[in-house]
Amino acid sequence: MKLKEACELGKEIGCRTVGEAILNVEHSATSLFKWSEMAEELRELVEEAKDIDDNCLIEDLKFNE
Repeated sequence: MKLKEACELGKEIGCRTVGEAILNVEHSATSLFKWSEMAEELRELVEEAKDIDDNCLIEDLKFNE
């Protein structure tokens, strides 16, 4: 999953930080992904977010469109 998508989902349920959005995806992974794709989706998300502080506000992120 791309970080942008995780942040968009997070914002919809009230997450304010990148860390909260990522945790939300991790906690909901079994509902979001097929079992066979779950590890790769989570790996992609964590890799994309590795250089961003967990406390960074979602609204402060700039995504390339």
